[in-house]
Amino acid sequence: MRIIAGKHRGRPISRPPSMITRPTRDAVRESIFNMLTHGKWNDKSNAVSGAIVLDAFAGSGALALEALSQGASFAYLFDKSTRALATVRENVWKLEETDRTSIMKADATHPPQAPQATNLILLDPPFGKDLVAKSLPALASTGWIAHDALIVAEIESGEELNVAEPFYVVREKTYGTSQVFFLRATLK
Repeated sequence: MRIIAGKHRGRPISRPPSMITRPTRDAVRESIFNMLTHGKWNDKSNAVSGAIVLDAFAGSGALALEALSQGASFAYLFDKSTRALATVRENVWKLEETDRTSIMKADATHPPQAPQATNLILLDPPFGKDLVAKSLPALASTGWIAHDALIVAEIESGEELNVAEPFYVVREKTYGTSQVFFLRATLK
């Protein structure tokens, strides 16, 4: 695995043992970030620049580290696997991003109270467990999701995305075995 673009472009990152996580493929991550940095998202064309990011199923940390490489200002990363978090810490250290990250052992379906709201949420949970639908209300109720935040959720192709207000889908794209949804949160 490697960082696709930005200041860490081409730098390799480690992945956790294969039985623990299923990292987003480089080509899918590249497409997601092309959409985030070049798409039209409300009044700004780059959703990554200056963003406060939450990578709630961090795995290797690749999504959050890609965001930091491409101009996000800070990233919170959490995972409930100790082994995955060891890989996240290794990758954050390798890329010298310790000052712009906060790493926590946490479950996105029962998260801790947020130190601040985030405006770019990256969700790549294990497939087939409806974890996006379970985590979004929990993240919102604990303050992790800012009003009008942009949420990127990856699920398995053919899996249904079961989200309700205040979350709504604004874009959807399929990449082989993955579906990627771009959602907005209209929180008060």
